[in-house]
Amino acid sequence: MCGTPYPSISSTSRRSNRKDLFDANGLQPVDTWADLLKAGTLLKSKGNPIGIAINQKSNDANNSWTCCLWGHGASTVAADGKTVTLNVPETREMLNFCARAL
Repeated sequence: MCGTPYPSISSTSRRSNRKDLFDANGLQPVDTWADLLKAGTLLKSKGNPIGIAINQKSNDANNSWTCCLWGHGASTVAADGKTVTLNVPETREMLNFCARAL
């Protein structure tokens, strides 16, 4: 699923990057989760880590988790709005991605 789009959280959400760092390292703006992992790994190795807010104390962090989950084809509940759907391969893929991104 690493080629799946790196979605915006909402219609008002913006992704931003340091153009100077991306240009200096031959990187293009991030469009997929794979792009994010590639850029993050390279920039972190050069002392310029990037990140996504993922913690337990802000709504932005909840949005980040949900965005990442959806971007990997998973969800917290089924279309019926009642059935929990976290125990699926797509959720494990998302968690593996997040672990690699650390």
